[in-house]
Amino acid sequence: MDPAKPEPDDAGQQRLFELLHRYVEGGCGGSGGSTEVLFPEEFQNAELSRLLDCLDGLNDLAHLARPRPASAASDSSLLRRKTLGHFDLVKELGRGAMGVVYQARHRTLKLDVALKTIRSSDLASVDEVRRFYLEARAAAGLIHPNITRVHDAGECEGLHYLTMDLIDGPSLAETLKKGPFTPAAAATFMEQVARAVHYLHEKGIVHRDIKPSNILIDSHGVPHVSDFGLAKVFSAGEDATLSGTIIGTPNYMSPEQAEGQSAQVTSLSDVFSLGAILYELLTGRPPFRSDGPLNTLFAVLETEPTLPRKIDRNIPPELERICLRCLEKSPGLRYASAGALADDLQRFADGEPITLPTTDLKHRVRQSLRREPALASHWLALALAAGIVQVRALLTPVDAASHATVMGLFGVWAALCWVLQYWLRTGWAQDVARYCWTAMDVVFYTVLLNLSVNWGWPVDMLLVGYAVMISGAGLWFQVRLIWWMTSLSVASYFVLRGLHPTMHGEAPAHFPFITAALLASVGANVSYQVHRFKRLDRIYQRRCLGTPENN
Repeated sequence: MDPAKPEPDDAGQQRLFELLHRYVEGGCGGSGGSTEVLFPEEFQNAELSRLLDCLDGLNDLAHLARPRPASAASDSSLLRRKTLGHFDLVKELGRGAMGVVYQARHRTLKLDVALKTIRSSDLASVDEVRRFYLEARAAAGLIHPNITRVHDAGECEGLHYLTMDLIDGPSLAETLKKGPFTPAAAATFMEQVARAVHYLHEKGIVHRDIKPSNILIDSHGVPHVSDFGLAKVFSAGEDATLSGTIIGTPNYMSPEQAEGQSAQVTSLSDVFSLGAILYELLTGRPPFRSDGPLNTLFAVLETEPTLPRKIDRNIPPELERICLRCLEKSPGLRYASAGALADDLQRFADGEPITLPTTDLKHRVRQSLRREPALASHWLALALAAGIVQVRALLTPVDAASHATVMGLFGVWAALCWVLQYWLRTGWAQDVARYCWTAMDVVFYTVLLNLSVNWGWPVDMLLVGYAVMISGAGLWFQVRLIWWMTSLSVASYFVLRGLHPTMHGEAPAHFPFITAALLASVGANVSYQVHRFKRLDRIYQRRCLGTPENN
């Protein structure tokens, strides 16, 4: 309670209950009455605000649980009935996790439109309905040749709907199934899309879900940006996304979206999405893709996309630079606006020089390390090990032949890592490549340990390397791969022990079995954590981030 105001006595409590009852009977916050008028000054405090918030929430739940009229339609019956209000439904155009879109005709105006409804409106949450109407309000005032315009919105027979321009053509997602665009066509296409997105930003709207399925292409090949269900309207102050909520589609969302930093999502987040679409237009695949949405989010946050010219050498370097500038992790390193991106795309299409400055060497090295983390981590580890061996050779006399053998093995190991990374880059049989890579690591490490024992060097402390490799296998997020690495490590250790029975000196006979059990425990712990991650990934995928579709 507010310390400046005395707590109500029993009579005051009774009076408060009566006022709260009147508040509920009046429809809670929707009654139109002012709480300052309804509740006297002595009740105006933080506790009253919390009570009213709870009552408003309960009222929303009661509204959702209230049965619909018997005549209420559902999306599953609409096409059978062929009508909704003033509209005749022609056919279903598409559906996602939240909405269904139909081709419809207004009976009086004889106007063909796209009619969108919330799928299963009787079960739609208050937030879903709010977002639905926010989409209508966000798009209603937009007039641009590359943006679908909303004409009407409302509720009819229990279904919330909105009508918008009918685009007589496929989505970009459907078009991309035929293959990538030519560089010139990609630049021209994305220049138009970027102009439309810049127009949105000038109107104070951030789309937040720009992806191929939300770009429609008419019969003349002109793109139209659509679906403002996740738009953030700054001027209206209506974005109610909680911090930590992930909004968007993983393959095309920016790192700040992937982290759920809703306050940091600005127009530059849409620039990132435009770059992701340009990448797919050029290469035929999104820049970040994995076997699940959470893995994809990690890729967005932690890795760099494969260079487009490594996928197709016919992609011009200037267009690759434009694309990669959009995909910078830091918003400040991207294009300053979608308009600036469009300007450079137009310059490229016109054969003029683009405005991008070259990036410094440090930034390019950092990007390279993120682009191929498996190769980078192997090379860094091998370089560190080789450096330690070399320093030891400089400080202490060593046998030249043994030193050259060790350094040569390091070199061959590093070269084979590059070969396996190239294999992974091709996209062919990637799982086989990973199994080969982990097996190669165990073989080379065991060979080095065997040579060390032959030369009389103690290796007991180096056995921890097997545990490190088992943990490293967990970074591939594959349980079977972890157990593969664990089995190879335990088997290799026993082979090494069989070749050198006295390698542990006078240690008890059961010590090797303890070592093997410890390695197996490491494998079990890592695989269990990955298994938990996979379960979370499946749940996350089913819920699909609350987006219309995971395309």
